[in-house]
Amino acid sequence: MVFKKIALMSVLSAFSLPIIANAASIDLINNTDYYGTAKVSIFCSNMAGNNGVIKPHDKINISQDALNFACPGTCDAQVYVTKDCSGKAIAKAKLDNKKGILDIHNLDEQRFHISGGGTSATIDPVASTFMNWLEKIF
Repeated sequence: MVFKKIALMSVLSAFSLPIIANAASIDLINNTDYYGTAKVSIFCSNMAGNNGVIKPHDKINISQDALNFACPGTCDAQVYVTKDCSGKAIAKAKLDNKKGILDIHNLDEQRFHISGGGTSATIDPVASTFMNWLEKIF
């Protein structure tokens, strides 16, 4: 009887994991003409193939599983506008594998602006951000 209860709880837990796991997936929107990648520790997101590189004018979802693998707990990520995490980072982000994006610090404010938090972020070219600001005023 005890074995049946343990087995039943294990099965129910296994089926509920995908529901819990998707709680902190992160949606990224790239409104630039550049590819985007991120580096956590020494690992570049392009190691995940196409799932780790966001194309120009596209969006991508970073799954909870990928976030858990790359960032067990809380970590820092550097964001690049290349396919391979080369060049200078355009932003730094603090990530939490349960809460998502905690903080974004833009490093190349003359060319790019990354905004968002929690489960989503958007990369915009500065000209686009400036034009949006002008449209709101006028």
